[in-house]
Amino acid sequence: DGGGCCHGPKSLEGKRLAVIEGYAYDEGIDSYIEQHKADASRIVVVNSVGRAAVAAVSNLVGKRADVWIENRYVGVDTLTKLELADRIVERGALDAPEDVYIACTPADPRGARYAQMFSDGIARLRSEGKLAEVLARYGLR
Repeated sequence: DGGGCCHGPKSLEGKRLAVIEGYAYDEGIDSYIEQHKADASRIVVVNSVGRAAVAAVSNLVGKRADVWIENRYVGVDTLTKLELADRIVERGALDAPEDVYIACTPADPRGARYAQMFSDGIARLRSEGKLAEVLARYGLR
């Protein structure tokens, strides 16, 4: 973009964007993805099953994609674990931070069970004071 920071769909011109199947980003990026999803020279779709963030990074390292949009904390954690934090550079952020959600499908009976297990686990961590410890490791409160 010629500047120090990249914002919005215009900053993606001439770049291949790695997106994780089923993810929602923001209205402008989601519209851009919908408009160009059939164009492999613009959109590289990463399967959401398994380690999607690792697969997205693999596309960057393998030069199959130029850009990856991810929650800052997920991105930093992924790059740190892969020992690639010095090779992948953050260039910008979406306009407003978004909450991260975990979704469990109601179409599979295990979905409700997993959602309840997650909720119960968070409640237990919070009541034992351990949730704050985990969050602190990532600079969160």
